[in-house]
Amino acid sequence: NAGTSDTGNRISLAYIDQFMDGKLGVALGYAHMESPYQSNRYEAWGYPTVGSNSFNVPANTFVIGGVKPYALSGNITRDGYMGVIEFQPSETLTLSLDGYYSKFNDEQILRGIELPLWWSGAQLQPPPSAVVTNGIITAGQFNGVKGIIRNDVRAREAELAALAGKVEWQFSPKDSVVFDLSWSKGDRTDTDIESYSGTGRGSAGATDNLAFATAEAGRLVFRPTLNYGDYNTISLTDPGGWGQAGYYKAPGTVDELNTLKIAAKHEFSGDKAIKSVDYGIGYSDRSKEKTVNEWFLDLAGGANSVAIPTSARVGQTNLSWLGLGNVVSYDPRGFLGTIYSLRANTAADVAIKSWTVEETILTAFAKFNVDTEVGGVPLTGDFGVQVVNTDQSSTARGRSNSTATLVSKTEGTEYTQILPSMNLAFALDNDAKVRVALARTLSRPRMDQMNAAFSYSYDSSIVPNRGTRWFQNSGNPLLEPILAQAVDVSYEKYFGRRAYFAVAGFYKNLESWIVDNVERPFDATGLVVPTGAPASPTNIGIASSPGNVKGGFIRGLEFTASFPFDQFVPALEGFGANFSATYNDSSIKPIAGQPATKVPGLSEKIFNTSVYYERYGFQARLSNRYRSDFTGSVVAFGANLETRSIQAESVLDGQIGYTFQSGPLNNLSVLFQVNNMTDEPFTTLINDDERLVKDYQEYGRTFLVGVNYKF
Repeated sequence: NAGTSDTGNRISLAYIDQFMDGKLGVALGYAHMESPYQSNRYEAWGYPTVGSNSFNVPANTFVIGGVKPYALSGNITRDGYMGVIEFQPSETLTLSLDGYYSKFNDEQILRGIELPLWWSGAQLQPPPSAVVTNGIITAGQFNGVKGIIRNDVRAREAELAALAGKVEWQFSPKDSVVFDLSWSKGDRTDTDIESYSGTGRGSAGATDNLAFATAEAGRLVFRPTLNYGDYNTISLTDPGGWGQAGYYKAPGTVDELNTLKIAAKHEFSGDKAIKSVDYGIGYSDRSKEKTVNEWFLDLAGGANSVAIPTSARVGQTNLSWLGLGNVVSYDPRGFLGTIYSLRANTAADVAIKSWTVEETILTAFAKFNVDTEVGGVPLTGDFGVQVVNTDQSSTARGRSNSTATLVSKTEGTEYTQILPSMNLAFALDNDAKVRVALARTLSRPRMDQMNAAFSYSYDSSIVPNRGTRWFQNSGNPLLEPILAQAVDVSYEKYFGRRAYFAVAGFYKNLESWIVDNVERPFDATGLVVPTGAPASPTNIGIASSPGNVKGGFIRGLEFTASFPFDQFVPALEGFGANFSATYNDSSIKPIAGQPATKVPGLSEKIFNTSVYYERYGFQARLSNRYRSDFTGSVVAFGANLETRSIQAESVLDGQIGYTFQSGPLNNLSVLFQVNNMTDEPFTTLINDDERLVKDYQEYGRTFLVGVNYKF
């Protein structure tokens, strides 16, 4: 992007020392990072279907509805400070205090052209201009396209502070206790400025005759007839006729956590299989508050358009990777309150984005540690149980009916879960180990899934396609955790002190899983039908919220290996390789009566490979990580999470370095590193259909040069 930098820096300092004959230890640290990043992003609005009745192509042919491509330039700045003080006045007492503070800023510049196509007044030219391949129009031309040039700025400022104190006391030869108290707080503010420009407001101004064709990975490239980089043609306006010249959002979150843990240990006397027991309680209190404010941006004085101020111009951004050429580029941050007047968005769907969630957790635990022999085979491990009580609640606003009337709502639930576990390791006599683990596990819902906000909507179409016109969307403060019964078995073989391989299998029976959109009926009696809308055939509506579903599994196999080559060929000293492979299979049943689906975020195949050379202070490493297609959540319109099919990727990284081992530069290290050497793209699909590319992102390579000195 014009006006942005592609270089950054990283600095870290650490000081560690001891005093009072080793009884007092101090560690201080500081780290600074300024890291730029860049990506070219293509996002499709969606793909409606056209057919012979409305257009001269086969029925149910997909066509692009619109696109929002842009170039993103970002810069992350972070400063982190840490300090630790540890005092051991006697062999039986240790006191420690540690603190951490971080200030984070992420600023993004996004410039591009939003192109309304089929879902607009633009006209797709019929065949032979429109080319149909495999059921989708892959090339053609839209006439009358009214592009919306976007110069957006997103910023995130966050502060994180944490403080923890610990007391370790050995109050008898076989008994000890640890008191651990901690506090942390994160405060984050986001700002998002959308600034629109174009040839004129609404239908006014020149339009584009825009040819398009399909490029690699299914994304489109274009050939425009307009020059979007001409400041004499492009001005600040409302080119899409959306009733606004821009938009401004400023959501913020405050997340605070307090924890207390008291853990004791007792060691048993004599030659017993159970050597010791760990037991105690833990308490945590977490609250998260989200506040959202949004405004429409209007041109001051009711102007239809305003020339882009010369002082705000930063040249042009090149979108040739899309075929669109140059686009006008400017910084809109100085326009708020001057060129732009702010009009608050008081719609109920904005008001209900604010919420508070509180969660307290009380845990009691006991773990017995084992060290014995079974049939002459050494056996170590542990078994135990946790009892976890959770009390959660949320307060938020919601629409009490189909109008904008808002009411406050507080709702929550309490539950207790018992979580037994066992971990055993059998040491075989040939430098091998067999490990077996059994456990019932718990994973709590995300805080945003538990919010109490809710709203109603009414389908006023002539024939409602769901049998009712009433719908409700909400969070779910009654949501319970993901629960699983897990079995893990592994075999490990060691060759000397450095080489090994391991094979592991795992199976997780999902007692409960969380799905974002579980539908259930609700009674809409008493809700107000919008004025002029037809009556609903029934007062039973459809409610959608995150919910728990039962039934499913996650299973798989893992293989890992690490081999220094000189272990087998002495002449190859310094060379080596690390490798891991994972195969996953999964199934959940999100909605009764519908087919099972895969667990989101889980690839079927994952490979990590690294080859290296380390000798005489020199080191070189080449690493590759591969994961196959998977279903994942991405940030969509309105900052909501949306489930999409994410394509496989293979990322290659490399680094070389040297550490001086003598002379005046002794202990000085230099490093050169390249991340994503092959510029692997990120691609998502709609409905796992390779024809329907939703996102295509090229985020480029990152080069790092580093120097480190120890003294």
